[in-house]
Amino acid sequence: MEERYDDLGRTAGYQLQQDERNLQNIATSYDSQGRITSASFEHAGETKQFRYSYIDGSTMRSHPNVIESAYAYEPKRGNA
Repeated sequence: MEERYDDLGRTAGYQLQQDERNLQNIATSYDSQGRITSASFEHAGETKQFRYSYIDGSTMRSHPNVIESAYAYEPKRGNA
């Protein structure tokens, strides 16, 4: 298995090979703020990609199977 890194030293994915045959490939991309923008994997000849987009104060994720998740935070919670 070979892990790959981007120019900033962050993990950019890995590739798993056996007898020079590609078994699995994982890739991760980042935006200018260091947040993950996409992740993809290839296994058994099939590729799936996950894209991430960010909105101030929340994180929204879109998945290839049309499931969406949204997370929010309260910046003043617990602060008097």
